[in-house]
Amino acid sequence: MTLHCNDVSKMKAFYNGLFNFPISKKGADYIGFYVGTTELVFNQNTDEDSFYHFAFNIPSNQIEQAVKWLKYVGIDVLPYRGLDVVHFGSPIDADACYFHDPEGNILEFIARYRLLGEYDKPFHPLNAYCISEIGIPTFNVLETSNKLCESMNLSVLDGENSDTFTAVGDDEGTFIVVKEGRGWLPTGRESRLYSVEVHLDNQASLLVDHLGNFNITSG
Repeated sequence: MTLHCNDVSKMKAFYNGLFNFPISKKGADYIGFYVGTTELVFNQNTDEDSFYHFAFNIPSNQIEQAVKWLKYVGIDVLPYRGLDVVHFGSPIDADACYFHDPEGNILEFIARYRLLGEYDKPFHPLNAYCISEIGIPTFNVLETSNKLCESMNLSVLDGENSDTFTAVGDDEGTFIVVKEGRGWLPTGRESRLYSVEVHLDNQASLLVDHLGNFNITSG
């Protein structure tokens, strides 16, 4: 997954220096990290003050430990309705906590109970299995969700036929398709269109620019 940022040095200090994600690639204006089985890349673009929402799958028994770890290293946990952990019932069946990176991206550690991946060592971000969600704001949720399902061989996980929110994919990889301007959990900060590039294991890909133009390639 490739996103934009304003300062790659800040991203290196956070994702590699603090989270210890191994560096996959780097240059003067880009940097990438391995996150479990996935890759997170930032391209520096000072012309676009972008922010994103994305999530990391963590072991299903470590959400409370994740909250404690974030607080221990000095990262503010973003509460929702006064709670540090947000519970999602069916069909998501997970608990999650939220926090910011240095550029204001809304990050999420999510423990999905259908995956039943438990870990008996203390929590660390390196325990994350993968990047499991990326928010995709759009002008037309139904149209975008249908295109993702048809072109990338995906299915709706939650919010079918909604014109404001639809989760497309599965527990290990989900596009959170929302109406542009809809507030992100847990802060309510309005979603906006920014450049993003996602490549799936089946060779399908999604490219979105800041104008909301979508280029979807089938796998």
